[in-house]
Amino acid sequence: MREFLIILSFIMIGVPNLSFAGDWSKEQKEVWNTITKWWDNFAANDIKGQRALLHDNMYSWSMDGPAPQNKEETLLWINENMKDNNDPIQTVTPMKVVVHGSTGVAHYVVQRARTDRNGKRVSETHRWTDIVIKDGGKWRFIAWQGATKVNK
Repeated sequence: MREFLIILSFIMIGVPNLSFAGDWSKEQKEVWNTITKWWDNFAANDIKGQRALLHDNMYSWSMDGPAPQNKEETLLWINENMKDNNDPIQTVTPMKVVVHGSTGVAHYVVQRARTDRNGKRVSETHRWTDIVIKDGGKWRFIAWQGATKVNK
């Protein structure tokens, strides 16, 4: 009975809060394409592609970081994390994307599996909130905050 109530709660509370791309504005789709491009670049270990998506004035506060990091510090750690990013599979699922003028906010979940540098297969779930701005006709990350849970 408890499991039924949990599932029912998700359906009644969680599902209506999801944003579906078919209902999105052109700007929401552009923001979401920027988010998915980021994760595609990460899966491909493409640090150059990552750099192109970051605004020069961006700050990130990721997972276990003790404080927000600027663009170069962020890229330094992304490059290090890519050493644990072999044979990745991933799904990136939007929860909500909001755009106001030249600012977009995306809340989403990433489910990933990868092989680390020691050959161990790792499964993890990420929850992220990204803020992007449209600058020079392109959406770029200006800030984000996220958390990762390694699944057992």
